[in-house]
Amino acid sequence: MIWNRFNNSALLVALSAAACTSAPKEAEVILLPEETLNHAPVIDSVALSSNEAGIFVTSTLAADIGPRLDAENQDLSFTYHWLINNQLAANEIGPTMSLSGGHKGDRIAVFVLPYDGTIYGQGALSDAVTIANSLPSLASVSLGPTSIDKNHGALVQPQGVLDPDNDRVAFTFFWSVGATVVQTQEAHLPGRYLTAGESLTVRVVPNDGEAEGESVTS
Repeated sequence: MIWNRFNNSALLVALSAAACTSAPKEAEVILLPEETLNHAPVIDSVALSSNEAGIFVTSTLAADIGPRLDAENQDLSFTYHWLINNQLAANEIGPTMSLSGGHKGDRIAVFVLPYDGTIYGQGALSDAVTIANSLPSLASVSLGPTSIDKNHGALVQPQGVLDPDNDRVAFTFFWSVGATVVQTQEAHLPGRYLTAGESLTVRVVPNDGEAEGESVTS
């Protein structure tokens, strides 16, 4: 017998000699089954998505795995390695990551490895995304004192000020006295702008040094 190994298949060639007076016989070819091989799984791509219309310190990111290939069609599991500014994030091993411990300007990415139950395959690294500035906000504003007149002017107090990035928040005040609008950077409107009998409201705009938040009117 002659054994010849080719493309992971065993080829057995059996030759039998013919009798001296007989015509030669054709060789008998027997193909044996291929050896069973487990192919490593492959991930084509990974993308990041946010639970908000943007990426902020209040967001949660999810790793969205693109096309994947396993030649044996086995069920795959995945290992996640999250990166913050190119550094491995400790204890972040799931398919999602909260950004509550991050800071605006941080760059986030994730590397995902596929596993078919036997071996790890070829992973994929997502594009990095950047945590953006969160806008400041106000819950309400209140006017005072109880008696507003030319002697004391008017005061406004912003309430429920929130900036998720912990930036310092400043305010711009737009006072409407009848049909006249007066803009100030202080929470006080001098009495000289007041007119007896005229209505008074104030619109307050918060600003964190990068962007303005939604205004609130008294």
